Amino acid sequence: MSIPTVVDQHTDLISQLAEVLQKHPLGEAFTLLYTPDQLPLAQDEILVQRVDPERRVVELRPTALSDIALGDVLHTTQTVNPQDDALTGYAQARIGSDCHKINGGHYYSM
Repeated sequence: MSIPTVVDQHTDLISQLAEVLQKHPLGEAFTLLYTPDQLPLAQDEILVQRVDPERRVVELRPTALSDIALGDVLHTTQTVNPQDDALTGYAQARIGSDCHKINGGHYYSM
């Protein structure tokens, strides 16, 4: 029996989450947020994007869900919809040699 690769484990986790979410009434609205290891978020926080036009900087700040205001822009470039069948299919088809680990993150060659 072979040892599962990181890709296999990630794919299995996403598949299991997708199954759970399909059974929940709010499952379609749920996404996963990936953050750098150096930026731990609490379970009730999400990254909110704030623009500082004077400094020409875009900042991402952890914000409690209860503190999100109507005009806040949620940072979505690192979110994954676990029910995205195309993404899950793509992940299942990737071979290990395409996976590159950089600074703790996994990246795949296209």
